[in-house]
Amino acid sequence: MVLWGPRAIEHSIGLDSSVAMAFDFSLLRLLDIPSIQLFTMPSPLRTVISVTSLSSSYRSSTTHPRYVHRNRVPLNFLSIKCVRQGVTVAQLNSGNSGIMASPTIAPAIVPLVELLESTPEPSTNSVEELLSSLRGLQLPEWRGTFIKLCTSKCSVTTRKLLTLLISSAVCDSETIDLLSAIAITGLSKESRVEEAMLLFDQLKQLGVSPGPMAYNAIVGTCAREDRLETALELMNQMRGSGFQPDNVNYTLVFQACAKKRVGVDVISRVCANIEQEGLEMDTKLYNDVINAYCRAGDPDKAFQYMGLMQACDLVPDVRSYSSLIETLVVVRRLDDAEAAYAEMKSKSYKINLRTLNALLSAYTRKSLLEQVEKLMQDAEDAGLKLSTFSYGLLIDAYSRAGRLDQAKAAFHNMKVENVPANAFIYSRLMVAYRNARQWDGTIRLLKDMYASNIKPNQFIFNILIDTYGKFGRLPQAMRTFAQMDKEGFKPDVVTWNSLIEAHCRAGLITEALDLLKQMQERECVPSLHTYNIILNALGWHNRWKEMALLLDEMRFKGLDPNVVTYTTLVDSYGTSKRYREASEYLKQMKSQGLQPSTSVYCALANSYAKRGLCEQAMEVFKSMEKDGVELNLSMLNLLINAFGVAGKYVEAFSVFDYILEVGMSPDVVTYTTLMKALIKAEQLDQVPDVYEQMVRAGCTPDDMAKDMLRSAQRFKQRGPKITKSEFPLAKKKLESRYSDWVDSHVGYGSFFNSNFR
Repeated sequence: MVLWGPRAIEHSIGLDSSVAMAFDFSLLRLLDIPSIQLFTMPSPLRTVISVTSLSSSYRSSTTHPRYVHRNRVPLNFLSIKCVRQGVTVAQLNSGNSGIMASPTIAPAIVPLVELLESTPEPSTNSVEELLSSLRGLQLPEWRGTFIKLCTSKCSVTTRKLLTLLISSAVCDSETIDLLSAIAITGLSKESRVEEAMLLFDQLKQLGVSPGPMAYNAIVGTCAREDRLETALELMNQMRGSGFQPDNVNYTLVFQACAKKRVGVDVISRVCANIEQEGLEMDTKLYNDVINAYCRAGDPDKAFQYMGLMQACDLVPDVRSYSSLIETLVVVRRLDDAEAAYAEMKSKSYKINLRTLNALLSAYTRKSLLEQVEKLMQDAEDAGLKLSTFSYGLLIDAYSRAGRLDQAKAAFHNMKVENVPANAFIYSRLMVAYRNARQWDGTIRLLKDMYASNIKPNQFIFNILIDTYGKFGRLPQAMRTFAQMDKEGFKPDVVTWNSLIEAHCRAGLITEALDLLKQMQERECVPSLHTYNIILNALGWHNRWKEMALLLDEMRFKGLDPNVVTYTTLVDSYGTSKRYREASEYLKQMKSQGLQPSTSVYCALANSYAKRGLCEQAMEVFKSMEKDGVELNLSMLNLLINAFGVAGKYVEAFSVFDYILEVGMSPDVVTYTTLMKALIKAEQLDQVPDVYEQMVRAGCTPDDMAKDMLRSAQRFKQRGPKITKSEFPLAKKKLESRYSDWVDSHVGYGSFFNSNFR
């Protein structure tokens, strides 16, 4: 006779055999028999296996997560009998889909059941007469009757019958414990949790001490119904009564912990109880612990239990890896998330939507397009169908990177695959069109939204107003504002900021200040961003006194200048060649304990770059490095421009090589600035090469990029015909157009969008 524990079974069951069947351990859990003999009769041998303490249950690593009680494990036997004290309580044969023997109401109990169902308050004599005839019934008959009643949704009758059995002492305590567990579970499955709780309390009132099965049933009921605190309290009572909760209940408790997102301390306390009780954890329980810690936001604890699990030669399931990756992404530990994903793939697990969306959101946030494309290839290899949310993240990634064509392609694939779009996806596409300076594409998308019965939300209206404003279409922006009001959307701070910025762009500073007053009259509190927009406009138009007054008003309202404010001031003064004031504001910023961002340095470097002051721009770079500020693409683009304006195109291309070397993705500003540098240095033959390289890199050329190419071709075609005085003048005009264009990307207003929004 061999003794098997849960993990021993987990590693030993599922042997190679031509005959396989499914075995449901929930039956043995209900029986709660200390020692059960499983008779196996494969021809020609006969093996007897004794499974001890099956009341503590067993969970298979192959069990589907949705099965809470019906956990099927492959066994390789021709026949199995469950025998208790010489009585066969279950007979199983090969070919069965499971071991759930068909329960029936014992014939002797039928009259009593019919009486309880037909008569609300039967007479005492009738009940006692029927009960007296039932004293010789065996456990299997009682068990079958109760399961049949519960599966027939007759839990009220079951409860009445149980109460009679207890009061008349027809059954022993072990049988009552089993029948109580069945009745509680039946009530639970009918969502009659309060009645299940009441029945458990009545056991004590009737003088019956709940046994391990009754405790397990009520704890499981509370955990499944999200009554975590009650479940934990009942588990403490259970231990106080000398009983140990089983793996199934601990699993349900951890699932409830994950669902309620309880704190790490609660989960750790339950884990400590498992350790103190010496309970042997199985695969399912380990996975639920890992998931609970992940939902609580503690990936380190999840890693710890994953290590313990693997040390026991158990394999985490795909849900554990997905939960861990999600949590690591949330806490900004992308490297660890990628390592977990690599391990997940090494286990031959295919990527699922949870993992895809988690990593996709991280890569989108960091503009890591190469990783996005690798991830999408994994999804394609796995045959994974993207959800609306997945497509939203993908389109957002392309939009942020300025890859309009790829964003449009992803949107087209959505329609081909019949994945419904939503307002968020349209908003991301609108932003992509706006950033590519194709405002008409934004309007087409709006019409497509209406055609698809998707109503614009406030965010869509805000994008439309912002788009119209950025393209100098102030009347359309105001009409959209009126339409937004008409459809019941209250303008928020983003709406007002877009309108104010649109007026500032049009040079209507007085009107912008009026809008600031209207904004406050309509009970919308201006943000620091609101003041920063107007400060930027005042500085752009050299209205220094009004700028100082607005700064005082801002401080009076308790809004202290932030990094963006100082960036605006540095940029405004620097652009106006007031380098002393620009440097002073940078020093003032540091003195107030604010760490200058890349944007501040970009603003100062931009003012030098526009005049080709390469040495001063390089000094800004050195200060930036000294302060530990990380270089970004905008800063490097400005350095390219500084060298270009100075006629040092070789140095400009050295910066471009550095961008590629560190793994950054050049954008349309990078390539356009290089083309301008080549035109400035009269290296016209190289301009088409740079343009082609931009297209090959997946960057969509905008109007300015195309203008640079046309200008280079025009200058080259005219050749000797263009005079020495005409060429500098033509380049100066081109330089002016470029300056206005680059300001829309890295200058007036939009330069700070990433900080404002």
